[in-house]
Amino acid sequence: MMKQAIDERTELINGKVSAVVLFSTQAAFALAIAYMRYIQHLDTSYTGIFATILLASMGIYWGFRLYLSGALPVFPLRIYIAKYLAIVAVIVIPSGLIHGWPTAQNWTSTILPAATIPAIAIFLFWLIAFLGKRRIEQQIQD
Repeated sequence: MMKQAIDERTELINGKVSAVVLFSTQAAFALAIAYMRYIQHLDTSYTGIFATILLASMGIYWGFRLYLSGALPVFPLRIYIAKYLAIVAVIVIPSGLIHGWPTAQNWTSTILPAATIPAIAIFLFWLIAFLGKRRIEQQIQD
């Protein structure tokens, strides 16, 4: 089991990060609505903007919290590759069975996103885990 190096300073930093993310989310909501309403003169539903900003801010918030706490384990490369292949298989195989194999013209809108989005997500997970582990090790050495 991995020991956690969480103290009052880390919790204070985590709290400040959460406050900044919350403020930036609210500011982004206000700016996006003002832009759409007063510059583009659109009077439409804003649920797409709300969902996008909410998901982005949650991802940033969780990333900072996990980085600052050093809570994510750094796995060997073969485990990341196995997770990537499993995720892509879960996406591509049922999609291929339901819709059929895409033509060469549709490849960039069907197979490419199914292969790149999990790779980006797994890379970001590894990066946050690696940097968080390195930060905690540097704090312990100092």
